[in-house]
Amino acid sequence: MTQNLPSPPQAIGAGEGSDPRVGATFGKYTIGHLLGQGGMGAVYEGTDVGLKRRVAVKFLPDEVLKKPEVVERFMREAQVAARLSHANIIAIYDVAHDERGCYMVMELLQATSASSRIKSKGPYPWPVATRIIADCCMALKVAHEAGVVHRDIKPDNILFSPTGVVKLVDFGLVKLMEDDLHLTQSGMLCGTPMYMSPEQATNQGTDPRSDLYSLGITFYALLTGKPPFGGIGIPQILLSHLKDPTPDPREVVADIPEAVVAILMRATEKDRAVRYQSATEMSEALEAILVAVPQRNLSVFSMEETYVSGPGLPMTPSMMAAIQGSMKNSSAAGVAPGNASVLQRQAAQKDLETSRVETKPSRRGFLAVSGAGILGMMAGGVYLLRKRDTQGSGMEGLHTIQKGPEKPLSSEPLKVGVLHSLTGSLAVSERPLADAALLAIEELNAKGGVLGRHLEPITLDGKSEVTADSAYTRGAQRLLEEDKVSVVFGGYGSAARKLCVPFFEQRNRLLFYPSPYEGLEESASVIYTGSTPNQLAIPALKWCVEALHAKRFFFVGTDGLRAHAIGAIVGDNAKRVGTDLVGTHFALVGESEFAPVVKKIRDSNADVVLSMLVGDSTVSFFRALADAGILPRVLPVVSLSLGENELGQMGELAAAGNYVARTRFPWSDAAGGDGFGTRFKKKYGAHRPISESMESAYLGVHLWAAAVEKAGTDETEKVRQALKSQELVVLGAKVRIDASNQHAWKVFQMGKITNDNTIENVKTETELLPPIPFPPPRTRGEWEQFSRALYEKWDHNWANPHRPAGMGGKPVKEKKRHKKK
Repeated sequence: MTQNLPSPPQAIGAGEGSDPRVGATFGKYTIGHLLGQGGMGAVYEGTDVGLKRRVAVKFLPDEVLKKPEVVERFMREAQVAARLSHANIIAIYDVAHDERGCYMVMELLQATSASSRIKSKGPYPWPVATRIIADCCMALKVAHEAGVVHRDIKPDNILFSPTGVVKLVDFGLVKLMEDDLHLTQSGMLCGTPMYMSPEQATNQGTDPRSDLYSLGITFYALLTGKPPFGGIGIPQILLSHLKDPTPDPREVVADIPEAVVAILMRATEKDRAVRYQSATEMSEALEAILVAVPQRNLSVFSMEETYVSGPGLPMTPSMMAAIQGSMKNSSAAGVAPGNASVLQRQAAQKDLETSRVETKPSRRGFLAVSGAGILGMMAGGVYLLRKRDTQGSGMEGLHTIQKGPEKPLSSEPLKVGVLHSLTGSLAVSERPLADAALLAIEELNAKGGVLGRHLEPITLDGKSEVTADSAYTRGAQRLLEEDKVSVVFGGYGSAARKLCVPFFEQRNRLLFYPSPYEGLEESASVIYTGSTPNQLAIPALKWCVEALHAKRFFFVGTDGLRAHAIGAIVGDNAKRVGTDLVGTHFALVGESEFAPVVKKIRDSNADVVLSMLVGDSTVSFFRALADAGILPRVLPVVSLSLGENELGQMGELAAAGNYVARTRFPWSDAAGGDGFGTRFKKKYGAHRPISESMESAYLGVHLWAAAVEKAGTDETEKVRQALKSQELVVLGAKVRIDASNQHAWKVFQMGKITNDNTIENVKTETELLPPIPFPPPRTRGEWEQFSRALYEKWDHNWANPHRPAGMGGKPVKEKKRHKKK
């Protein structure tokens, strides 16, 4: 079954006028023109009458309706697929069966699939192909955790939203096709064998690793324009999957990096025990490459245009980061003559020492390294993006060569750390913060560095982990103890910050924290460039009362310290302004099932929903509201943690009419308020959105640099005093760090989400608000007791360490991991 649909003008045939479905109403859906049809039915564009949104409606063939067992299976599998909520999975809105037909209602996507794009234009540029496969990995992660194996991964089943978001389609429906082969001879038997795993070919059963094999074969097709195995018939193709090593894609497209080939080869190992064992593991390997690609956060369409029509892949200081491969030793696993042995023979012919890097005005410039070794994931789950002494460390060969600055610098670099989640459910929010910090570092180096010394950034991945022993805590410890950086720029969630702060306090180093947060903290080792609740949540509450005439609030947030604290602060202040907090809900990190929460909100008769959800959960929550028919004009959502980057992932999902509260630094009239935005878009692309946290991350680096120059040293105590002594003007922005608590003074702003998922400013206060980390009416002691109670409740973590439930299962606590001695 495929959803590779021709465009509407091509799909409308002469006989459509006699199609009885066109113009008819099925349930709450009015059927429009035919989009396409195949062995598994016909797909129409339709309209959801209640929500006024365009949808795709797929009808099963009439002959299937005569088989009750097939219809029952279709309904069951569609219901399972509908529960998979992720930005990279097609949204299934509804499924129904009546006397007129059996149909499924889905998100309306672009007509062009990855397959049709390859057929019309040839291979994707390797950065775009890698991005598409990485996004598919995130979709599979969600599906596999829910117990769903796709079984039919192929380019035909990779579609895109109108804004260029990757969408994996046909979840949960392939089992039906396998059980009724006569319906799928034109699709399953002709197309799918090209991408079938060896175990599928021999009927040995499938598991999540089977999807990863098919995804690897799909990766090959995206990179080269064709699948690796052909033949004059299905038996020959299946035999190749069983016996033949996957060919090197560089035999077709020469400039594919070794890192990409290594991932592809491991994913397509014949023995599934040697492949990546999870979508998460494969995703991390792909993200290790993509983290160095500046355009990674563009829409796929814009990213492709950049590499095909633009100047190509620009070199960055971290672009040639060499990350030691983690491919398993195939000889030890007894695999011969599999893909790993092919790579070993290739690697044996290469000099593993990297020499000079030259910048070229094309994506081939990425390959201007003689003898680049196999790149992959570094053990421990932390990415190292710089040159370092690795003698005896087990990480030999890790290095990067940075482009020289505009003027000579001291030979001794000044090391700085960047610590953000580059993978996982929080990456959509955090990766842009890392980009912003790295841009500031690059700008400082271009102007001569700091104190005449080149800044050497060391970028590590927090991996969206929130437990006590996590990639965040290991990253902080590594930066401070092994790399001995002068300062660290990073953090997003409060759980990660709270766990990392003790490392900075023990070693007397500074952490510049850019995110709005719950307050309830003052550390001499943290410079808080985000906002406190009295600068964001409390003004937002008051604005809702004044502008929306709200009297009843429902609060929803992620089950961590930040949301619980702000929920409590909202409750305290709601009483003070004569309103009520009528309900709360706290979702686990990565939670995607919000239908019960939406029902709870509806039953509460709230006037406004205040949201503190973060990461992928935000998209799932808005989708649940839309599915329930809750419109912003009836019940608006005011988000306290939503930014432009999260909105950019929503695709067709309508959030227009809802509100976003945020804070900003005041900019001088000369700067015009857009200095950072202009610089960022010039480097990373005009389509990249700008958020308040990105602004805080960017200005934090420049603020530290200004304080170091003022102090004449990077010594922590003197830099701290320079930061607190007076207001600093940084690139036109007026930045004031409160001397009493090291938090920034900010300006409150309220924005409204537009139809194109951008934020239009509707209110900017003129008053500069001082930070109050421990807001009244509670005392500091009471707030500290509040925090400690949550910490104890969550087994000495600052967020609930459980993960979301699988299909019908209970939440399962993450296993505690122990550091290697």
